[in-house]
Order: sequence, then C-alpha cells, then structure tokens
Amino acid sequence: MVNFTNILVVMILILLCNCNLGICQVNGCSRKDFRCGDHGPPIRFPFRLNNRETGYGCSYNGFNLSCSDTNKTLLELHPHSGPIKLEVTAIDYQLQQLQVSDPENCIPRQVLKLLKSQISPFQLYQDPYDTYNYSFLDCSSLSCPVVVDSSDTLLDSGLDPILCTKTLDILSSSWYLWHTLQFENVLILTWSKPNCSKCEIEGKMCKLKNNGTEDEIECFDRHHKPTKKILLYATGERYFFTSLFFAI
Repeated sequence: MVNFTNILVVMILILLCNCNLGICQVNGCSRKDFRCGDHGPPIRFPFRLNNRETGYGCSYNGFNLSCSDTNKTLLELHPHSGPIKLEVTAIDYQLQQLQVSDPENCIPRQVLKLLKSQISPFQLYQDPYDTYNYSFLDCSSLSCPVVVDSSDTLLDSGLDPILCTKTLDILSSSWYLWHTLQFENVLILTWSKPNCSKCEIEGKMCKLKNNGTEDEIECFDRHHKPTKKILLYATGERYFFTSLFFAI
C-alpha cells in the first residue's frame, strides 16, 4: 500500500533525475545549456532557443535562435532589404561574439545587406587596428558578389570589366572583415548589451536582474551546492540519506 513516505521518496528520485536532465532551474532559468544536436554551440542567456519555455529575464530581445531540420543552429536577422538566416557555428560568451556562416555559401551577399542597415542588437566585428579599402562588384557571370581591393582595376582582379559593375566602395574598414569576405564563408558578430562577461569569466550564468533596469543583469551559480543530508519524517518513520548530492 502506498503511504506518504513512499511518495516523498519517489518525489526526491524524480527531482534528482530532472536535475541530471538539466530541468532544474533558478528563478525560472535553466542551469543547463541547450543545443541543436550533439555538436551545436551551447545556447544560454542572452540567447533563447525557439520553442523552449523560459522564465522572465532568461533571454533578451533579439537573441532568438532556432534549429534547422538538420540540427544546424540558425540566427535570423532583419535588415531593411529583408530577413536573412545565418548558421551559427560558434558562440564566445566571454568575448560576446558569435561566428556565423551563410548556408548558401555567399557571405558577401549577406554582408552587403547588413552594411546598409542596423542589425541591432548585433554589430559587425571591426578590428580597429588594421583598416582596408575594398569594393563590392556584381558580375553577370557569377551568382555571388565579388569583393576586390579598391586599388586594383578590374583587369588586375582577373575580372571582365564588361561583365562586372561596382556596387559599393568600403573605405577604412576592418582588414579582418575584408579577409573573411575574400577567403572564408564566415562572419563575426558582436554584442555589447546585455554584458555578461563578468559572470562568464567567473564560471557563472547570467540573467536579467529582477526589478532591475532594462539591461541590468545578475549572476547565478551554474551548479547546485551539494546537499549532504536529507531527513524525511512521515507516518512516524525516519529516513536518513547520507552524502546525497544534487549534481546538474
């Protein structure tokens, strides 16, 4: 016959299992990261994974991510020219940077859209120490815009001047951005608010502060503190558990 003591024991076992599965929360915020598949970048505040319920202050406006059918992590941005989806390949929470790539393998096309409008809360990473001048070209024989050194002529770049038209000159921009446009299908985006660097460096998690200002955050421990003993009293019986740890 099921008695109150047995119910309490079952409840403790359920709690332990849930914590190990990452369901345990603090102030409504999960202590565990989410991922798209086994190898996707960890997703936590200020980001939110769509279709995952979060409590108040557990995510930040504009930081929504989603999973594709193939378990790729996707970020959708909304420049003036229309929404674009980029694949998130890495997130550095201490530096507050994320690395993205274009699923269609044409990052210059996406950068052109991003340069012409605000993409708040993100900014294109700009290396302030090395600057470069370059231009975007549209060539009728190519499906993706071309990026060339502004000091070169089209012939120097190996392009037919009859088939290519310059669409935009970029002056004194980051050399790093030029390099990625030329040789890699990746882009670095940064964010400044909310600033959780301090929490991340200390190995803690971050959320919006209750009753705080719009960008004010607070840190909380990633792991539960160990509970050494649990005493259960029910129906005149006493259960004693020694060295029981909540590990999540």
